Amino acid sequence: MREVLPGSAAPLVTAMGDEGDLVDLRLGRGCRCFAAFADDEVTAYGWLSSGPEWIGEIRLEIGPARGEAYVWNCLTLPAHRRRGLFTAVVTRMTTLVQAEGLQRLWIASGGGAEKALPGAGYRPVLQLGESPLGAAGLRLVRATAVAVASESWSPPPGARWRVPGGRSGRARCPDGQLGAGTEPMSTDGVLLTTVVGSYPQPDWLVDRALLGSRLPPRTRAPEIWRVPAEHLEEAQDDATLVAIRDLERAGIDIITDGEIRRESYSNRFAAALAGMDVDNPGVAIDRTGHPNPVPRVAGPIRRVNPVLLRDARFLRANTDRPIKVTIPGPFTMSQQAQDDHYGDEEALAFDLAVAVNEEVRDLFDVGVDVVQLDEPYLQARSEKARRFAIGAINRAVGGVTGTTALHTCFGYAHVVHSRPSGYPFLTELAEAAVDQISLESAQQGVDLAILDSVPGKRFIVGVIDLADESPVEDLETVERRIRAALRHVPPDRLLLAPDCGMKYLPRQKAFEKLQVMVAAAHRVRASL
Repeated sequence: MREVLPGSAAPLVTAMGDEGDLVDLRLGRGCRCFAAFADDEVTAYGWLSSGPEWIGEIRLEIGPARGEAYVWNCLTLPAHRRRGLFTAVVTRMTTLVQAEGLQRLWIASGGGAEKALPGAGYRPVLQLGESPLGAAGLRLVRATAVAVASESWSPPPGARWRVPGGRSGRARCPDGQLGAGTEPMSTDGVLLTTVVGSYPQPDWLVDRALLGSRLPPRTRAPEIWRVPAEHLEEAQDDATLVAIRDLERAGIDIITDGEIRRESYSNRFAAALAGMDVDNPGVAIDRTGHPNPVPRVAGPIRRVNPVLLRDARFLRANTDRPIKVTIPGPFTMSQQAQDDHYGDEEALAFDLAVAVNEEVRDLFDVGVDVVQLDEPYLQARSEKARRFAIGAINRAVGGVTGTTALHTCFGYAHVVHSRPSGYPFLTELAEAAVDQISLESAQQGVDLAILDSVPGKRFIVGVIDLADESPVEDLETVERRIRAALRHVPPDRLLLAPDCGMKYLPRQKAFEKLQVMVAAAHRVRASL
């Protein structure tokens, strides 16, 4: 019995008959299939998914959380039945994924898969039986059971289910209570996948041609939105849901909201701070060497109100996966402003750090699992960064209790075309009080030996090229990039992401690139 991988699925396509055309689609979005073979002929198979799956028989969408998967479509071919193959496939499949760290499995209740699971050390602990679902009177009959790997394990409250029409709820645990769902989820694991931050905004929401023709906005840029102001928030919510579902369908482990509501990664937060005059902007030289309108610092920097909390709550309410929210870092914001008040960039950066710290604390309080500081200007202004960036960054994350990340890069591939092969400001990040360091590397082929210079951190490494002309990678290319990183970082300290600037790609291309990244991660993980 072995796992069926993209590129070697022809026997499975034949075995699945009329459903054979689904094989490439399922594998492409991160589903996994395990099959028994006799002389290169599939005799039995079973599917496993860690992403949302629609169960047509009961009209229910199962959304596994982190550490969970859904076992489905297990079948023995007619000519090979009554030989124990079905049990062998299910047992072998679940044993393998148990070794990879999956703690819970959603399975079809009352079916052969449920009966086969004890052989892999799983036991049922949660049954969703016949029960009313909402005012429509829908009933869930023999829908799913949950099995776990450990006799001592007990289910956390709040396993998720969804019903048609967008309504959602939580499966009842044995005590009959509903989970609140605000505790941070685990972001530990082997070769977890994530995104840096952004995802393509739809053409009906923004003028993508206008967005792509200019430098990333530092002040407000209402002209990029196609939707009238009175309907904009609703439209942004709808587009954010599309991004969330795309990231889930692609199989991403730690997701963002795609930064759909933002004109750039930084201006939504920076422009909301007291002391920043965005109506009478100043000018700063962008990292491309061109002047760009920026907020003018006209008074003391203060965070008067939360800025990103509504975005975070919306994301938390609409996914069961671990979530990440990005926020511009204090050093980068100090370089993207015209200072007409402090006369001291370090003092400006430290007041920005205080504002960031207040926001980060609130983000963790509403259930965000990872908060990432975006600090691209550490590379563009490395000499200044050596003077005061680490102090400002550490002030920004001081006293917080959740997982923190710091992203640094060479600028969006769509905008910055001349890119160095290394990072001028990297070894210094060993002193940054963050848990994860996010680096892009795919486009310019960074020598990942540089990872050795920052021991002890977890790394988010870019393994997908986001240059405008870059094709959708093949699995072997991405697998090679992952293995290059593994030569310098152990798998439990390596996370995988695209390079930054995904918002500038066509949506379908971005989605397909993420699918390849997830499939490559599965392949490498299975080989460890």
